[in-house]
Formats: sequence, C-alpha cells, structure tokens
Amino acid sequence: MHGFDRRLFCGTNGCATRLDVDETAAVAHCRICGFTRRIERTH
Repeated sequence: MHGFDRRLFCGTNGCATRLDVDETAAVAHCRICGFTRRIERTH
C-alpha cells in the first residue's frame, strides 16, 4: 500500500471498516457494506 493516499477507512453511514486495497485496479473496497473508492498514488 505504500504510495497510496491514506483514506483507507470506509466511513459510509457510520461504517468504520478498513478498506481492502487492490493496488492493480487502484480501488479500495469495503467488504462489509460494499462501498468502493478510487485511490491514487501520492508519489
């Protein structure tokens, strides 16, 4: 996960689950509620 932004917690509707990161697809996914966030490299 080195080099990706730090928004790795869900936060959707009070969900505080850590997101699973797929570095290849550049997305992070919440396995509890299904929320998906695009992530970007920081450097």
